[in-house]
Amino acid sequence: MFAELDEMFTKEIAREEKLRQQEQKQADRQRKLLHKICKPAPGVGLITPFWETWARKTGQYNRRSLERAERNRAIAKLGPINHLAHLVSALEWHPHHAHILIVATDPGVTCEELTDFYDLDYSNHRMVFRRLNTVLKQVGWRFASYPRGAPNEPWGWELEKIPE
Repeated sequence: MFAELDEMFTKEIAREEKLRQQEQKQADRQRKLLHKICKPAPGVGLITPFWETWARKTGQYNRRSLERAERNRAIAKLGPINHLAHLVSALEWHPHHAHILIVATDPGVTCEELTDFYDLDYSNHRMVFRRLNTVLKQVGWRFASYPRGAPNEPWGWELEKIPE
């Protein structure tokens, strides 16, 4: 009787171990797939190396000027971008990429909708769009606001190509 219990116990342990190994393999496969999907765009390596590379002794103003110059040079290397999908993928390194993605997929979105519906917590979305316009101008795009209805209703934001 004890031999049967011991045999059942070892079979149960072996079954649990096999199940654990299968789950581990599945988790590894899923992790590798996510890693493959979430790889940064090829040009991101050229844009991001300035983050955290300058020593504090250089001075904040000097460091920020150098960072801005490197970032502008890397953005200029992207060249003119003709398609909206290419714009969204090329600028995914930007901290405010969510704004670009939302306005690209939902043109005419208002600042209130950005806060309420999309849950972007910024006190002034218009200022974010102004800052993004400096980056977008170099690749031939800009954010523009248009009235959506009555004069006193909030305006909607759209991405538009800058006419050449």
